[in-house]
Amino acid sequence: MRRNPICGAFKDMSALFPALRMGRYEHHYVFCLPREGAPALIVAIFHERMDLMTRLVDRLKE
Repeated sequence: MRRNPICGAFKDMSALFPALRMGRYEHHYVFCLPREGAPALIVAIFHERMDLMTRLVDRLKE
């Protein structure tokens, strides 16, 4: 995991999608793709009560 001052640690989620990272902030999960020389691209922000994996897979298909 990699630390981020805002979201804490990011977990590698490359098994689901290449370079995908997941962080947690309070009651939300933040999914992003790191970019070289630019801020990370936020793919999704989901509340912890949502079906994360189903929604994430749907989002990545778009």
